[in-house]
Amino acid sequence: MAKNILEVKTLEELKEFGKLVEVRKIFKEAAKGLDVKGKTNSWANMLETVKEAASLKEEAGFEDPFFKSRAARLIFFLTQADGEMRMKELGVNRKHYADKDYAKKWMTDLLKVIHPDVCRHPLAADATAEVNRIYEDMLS
Repeated sequence: MAKNILEVKTLEELKEFGKLVEVRKIFKEAAKGLDVKGKTNSWANMLETVKEAASLKEEAGFEDPFFKSRAARLIFFLTQADGEMRMKELGVNRKHYADKDYAKKWMTDLLKVIHPDVCRHPLAADATAEVNRIYEDMLS
């Protein structure tokens, strides 16, 4: 059995933690401080939500003293910064403007972290709009 619910990889491992109602409580405690928006109404949804939380925890593992998550850092630079520093922090370079596939991958990867469907940050929608604006600029 996995020691931590966020280490679970299979449905069988997840079920070892108990009934679904108990697993929800264990998960809620383990995921404190993470911005997880997954469903927990079935075993399959619970497993996907646990995997999402584990991924978020791994991303947050960079121990940034100013931002509680990667999403918060990205949203800050998308909504509050500008210029060269902003683009550097967002990982944007000339290749994004020359290669449409590269630009699309950049946009998709960012939206997986900051989109309001997966991120509860109050500025997630504004940041998403800004990513879309930057992406459109890359294509023109």
